[in-house]
Amino acid sequence: MLYPDNKNRANRVTQLSGDITHLQTEIEQNIKDAEAHDKQALEVLDKFAKKKGYNTLDEFLKNAEKQLTDDDRKRYQEMKTHFEKKDARLDLALKSSLGLVGTGVSTSMSGLSTLLKGSLLRVSLQAIGVGIVQVLTGQFTEGVALLRAAGNIISTAYKGELVTGKAATALKFLGYAGKVLSVLGLVLDAVILIYDAVDGARQRTEFQKAIKELCARRLSTKKIREYVRITLSYSGDARAAIDYAQTLQEDLVDKGEMSQSDADAKVQKKLDALQPKISKEMETITDDSTYKALQEQDTKTSAWTNEDPTLEEMQKMIEEMGTEK
Repeated sequence: MLYPDNKNRANRVTQLSGDITHLQTEIEQNIKDAEAHDKQALEVLDKFAKKKGYNTLDEFLKNAEKQLTDDDRKRYQEMKTHFEKKDARLDLALKSSLGLVGTGVSTSMSGLSTLLKGSLLRVSLQAIGVGIVQVLTGQFTEGVALLRAAGNIISTAYKGELVTGKAATALKFLGYAGKVLSVLGLVLDAVILIYDAVDGARQRTEFQKAIKELCARRLSTKKIREYVRITLSYSGDARAAIDYAQTLQEDLVDKGEMSQSDADAKVQKKLDALQPKISKEMETITDDSTYKALQEQDTKTSAWTNEDPTLEEMQKMIEEMGTEK
């Protein structure tokens, strides 16, 4: 018996595999770019701190932490407990986030709590990306720990504040995302064996199974890619705000061309815009939105999707993959 669609199935498997690999590459690059943003922000903060009379950046950061309310300081310390010294990239993110708050302190900003929450949400999102990168590079235990910690923090500490509704539900998969994505290589190895199979019926069955698994893994990877995109955007905006504060101080205030109060007001406006933006972006990431984006991508590439699973089937598969022993 002939199975003419086996060629279409094989092409679909190849396409899905390529999509996942591309998404993983984007995640890794975005994490590198966010790290670069943090390094640049800390370099500028060091100059800014000295302009404000602090001897060192650490002194500036300690003062920023002192200005937090008891609840916010507790929130920040809990975040440090989960992420500090787990990965150098997250250490940088924590420091730059507190530095951003310090910038707000220097301008007598009233919304420090809101600024801190947005900044720490960004750190949690970055932890998701770092966790996946660790899983993909063989640091499975460390990566899974970060994924679970980040998912728990975002869905509990921020639920009802910066993260609501379906956006919070979409985070549930992080508890087992490491397991779902780490075995991708094994799936692809199995696919290679399918090509070597002579029996057409067996090829069809195995291709169909691979398509379903790869669709589910692509959905998970795409969602993580969107979370990492937010942290990249926020880190870039934060760096720009810090750079703006330093530029106003050095080029205008210090030269007597702008009053300190006017400069502070301009910086505060920049800082005030950060939290609403990250909250709004979080609300756009749901299983439904991710699924629709992938459907649109498949339509544009004229992909053969005849045997792709539904969103509900993928959600069930992802949960089952994560609980398999």
